Amino acid sequence: PRYDRVLNLASGSIEENIKFININEKVYKALNRPASTPPNVIASLINLAAKDDPKVIMLDIDLTYAVKNSTKLIDYLSDYNHAPLLLIKPEIEENESETYLSEIKLLEEVVLQNSQINWGNTTFNFDQDYVVRKMPFFKVLCDMGKPVPVPSLVLSAFLIEKIGYSAYTKFINSLKVSDDSGVCDAVKSNDILISMVNPFVDEKIEVNLKKSWLYLPYNLSKYLKKSGNTIDDVYGFKSIVSYVKSVYEKGVIPKTNTEDFRGKIVLIGGTYKEARDIKNSPVGRISGAQLILEALNTSLQVDNIFELIDVKSNFYLFLIFALLFSLLVNILRASVAFIFSIIILITLIFYFNGQYTAELFSILISVLFIELVVSFKNLMNRICLDIKNASRLERSPSRIKNLIKIIIYVLLSTQYKEYFYKINKK
Repeated sequence: PRYDRVLNLASGSIEENIKFININEKVYKALNRPASTPPNVIASLINLAAKDDPKVIMLDIDLTYAVKNSTKLIDYLSDYNHAPLLLIKPEIEENESETYLSEIKLLEEVVLQNSQINWGNTTFNFDQDYVVRKMPFFKVLCDMGKPVPVPSLVLSAFLIEKIGYSAYTKFINSLKVSDDSGVCDAVKSNDILISMVNPFVDEKIEVNLKKSWLYLPYNLSKYLKKSGNTIDDVYGFKSIVSYVKSVYEKGVIPKTNTEDFRGKIVLIGGTYKEARDIKNSPVGRISGAQLILEALNTSLQVDNIFELIDVKSNFYLFLIFALLFSLLVNILRASVAFIFSIIILITLIFYFNGQYTAELFSILISVLFIELVVSFKNLMNRICLDIKNASRLERSPSRIKNLIKIIIYVLLSTQYKEYFYKINKK
């Protein structure tokens, strides 16, 4: 795909304000057990990061099975009073078993009662070729037939990092589905509007779920390939094997070397293949945890992630692109103009971190279709047309054709403005 070819032109860059506690193959080999993290180990790893005052902790582990086997984990989460903790929210179907519902209810009560714990999701969008190229900012879950908008772990971590936890909490409380009638029937198509307060400007906005995602340039993967490092070399907790083995086998929390989690965004998850959490990406097959780190890297490189959501705010930049390309087509030869326009297009794609690629290409194709055969001089002559002598206009077929092209171009520009505006204000 074109996006993948453009992706390969970009150089990788990584953020340093991240730590990854990776429960990998080495851990389970040392424990000599199947690839599932014991509840006491989960609690211990959360506590390991929390005691050093990180910015936020993201837990990329499904806790529904863990709470079934351990009341101690529930007790730990109930008493948790450290850095903000983000858990993966499970989706509850109407026909779930009573046993499963009771396990979920325990987690729901903990999150509801503990102000330091919030829900998140780890959903990624698969294209038609089953490759992950983007991450949605939100997912709407249907809990017993009721729609519940849940932000991604990455969006939540970004907001906590940029605006603080209190402002993030206000944002979370403002989330709701604009019209919840029949929404659960539309969840699979993602044709849903979510209303919220934009925490950066403190105004209410509506976001179309279909349009609210982040393209992934895979900076981390490219950096790892170029440097020859592993993900643990860059972000890892070096003592993970000995730490987990001591907790699991002896119930003893070992003294560890100084690990700087302070002020960091901490992800607790796994890259082991047995978890079946391996995804196809433009740079190869990678784990779900690494996808989260990729998205986190991308988001932290912008100041306001809502600029990536709010297409309307970028409409004038798109319009300038359309006019500039139109000008190039009419001044230069078509082939030269097209080369310049592709350069401008690629620049804008990287400026938006891959966002709005389809919209930008559609503008380019539309302007090509309408104005490729019209030179700048002739176009201006037709527009400015000696208004004083307009009544004597020679009504030749070519002149009428060019006037029709001008009218179509104006109408098209208006439609683009309306299209970009409706994305958030529909």
